Amino acid sequence: MKRGMIINPDHMSQKAVDATLKLAEARRYSGIISPHGWMDPRNWPRIWSLGGMAFPNSGNASTFVDEWRKYRPKQTPFYFGWAWGADLGGLAEQGVPPAGGDPKVNYPFKSLTAP
Repeated sequence: MKRGMIINPDHMSQKAVDATLKLAEARRYSGIISPHGWMDPRNWPRIWSLGGMAFPNSGNASTFVDEWRKYRPKQTPFYFGWAWGADLGGLAEQGVPPAGGDPKVNYPFKSLTAP
């Protein structure tokens, strides 16, 4: 936190998550993310109240939308985004390309840029 680094507690035990969130809350530190959705979703409101990000694993589109409806905060003082994250380390199932779509990614890959 002193170095302004992003903290990902998804791989921590619940005891470690609680201790980390207590430290972040005491310091009002917003650099907490839960990009895999591996932690107990009951921790997410604490992360959101700090201005951090937490969301479920990507799974498939319909399940992801159902999770969004179930867990999203109904009110927040922050601009709120709900990310579609993928665990590209290979431990999570990845979505398939759309029917008839090109499954290849051409490199060098270029992301979207602002106009």
